[in-house]
Amino acid sequence: MKINILEIENFRKFEKSSFRFGDSFNIINGKNGAGKTTLLEAIYLLSTGKSFITNHINNCIKFGADYAFVSAKFETKNGTNEIKFMFGKNGKEVRFNGKRLRSFSQFVGTLPAVFMNYKLSLLIKGGPEQRRAFLNHLLIFTDREYYKTLMKYYVLLKERNNLLKNGADAALLSVYNDEIIRSGTEIQKKRAEIIKKISLLTKEMMNFITGEMYVVEMEYIKSDVEKLSLSETLEKEILRKRTLFGPHLDDIKILLNNVPAREFSSLGEAYSLAFSMRFAESKIIEEERGEPPVVLLDDFFSDLDEFHRKNILSLTKSRQTLLTTLNLSLVPEEIIKETKVIVLR
Repeated sequence: MKINILEIENFRKFEKSSFRFGDSFNIINGKNGAGKTTLLEAIYLLSTGKSFITNHINNCIKFGADYAFVSAKFETKNGTNEIKFMFGKNGKEVRFNGKRLRSFSQFVGTLPAVFMNYKLSLLIKGGPEQRRAFLNHLLIFTDREYYKTLMKYYVLLKERNNLLKNGADAALLSVYNDEIIRSGTEIQKKRAEIIKKISLLTKEMMNFITGEMYVVEMEYIKSDVEKLSLSETLEKEILRKRTLFGPHLDDIKILLNNVPAREFSSLGEAYSLAFSMRFAESKIIEEERGEPPVVLLDDFFSDLDEFHRKNILSLTKSRQTLLTTLNLSLVPEEIIKETKVIVLR
């Protein structure tokens, strides 16, 4: 998997720009505010339909413009493809290989990209929503049916919560139970199946990145969606006005050397562990799809020492990697030799 050309128009600070990328390392260099992170954001948007900066993609539109346009020509093992995405005041339009799609959700799962930045330690230290998002991201790119089921579940959840907030009676609420339990059970089954593999690969990556021997264990903490069928659950939900069980409340318990990583790991350990989880994700995606995802590393060189940088970069060598940095002098010589450097003014 690799992106050949990225084109953006009215996206953040860019009025109209085009970028070509190399097959391996691509370093995006420039001062603060030059737009380095914006290029990664544009790629992530094409990968997931979302921004990693804002919850509302219209916030990405250049001030004063009515729309933004992002497109990419990319290669998979099956050939060359093109995705075009325009969004703004008049709605959205998505075209994949010239064909207009009903929504971006039809494209999601086609262009896998794994993003990492200075907030990565939140995957370990942050709330359960961080780890649920991690599971969802991985499974969306390895199981097309998972994404469909996840979207269905969240539509049902939103409708059910609205009914609870508006004081609907038990009979009406129970209509939703069979469908939400069915889709929730399928989501939790697939999450549970992938945890063991994530755990084993994360341990392998952690020991390689740090050069030390760590014990990494993971346990999937399921909020049992089947409890929604119980009458006592429904009584509590009517009082609290929200759905009390289901995949939207799941978590991963992560143990590092036999103690909970969220509470007891140092910030450095959490950072290395989160990197390890992301590279485990990347490896699983590669195994399932037969080709690696694109790797996006934002401000990578400033937060790690030379030893950790070298080990992490060796993990990305066989895949297309885009890295942003303020300082090219931090890039190892052996990397610069095989790197395409894009300088933003």
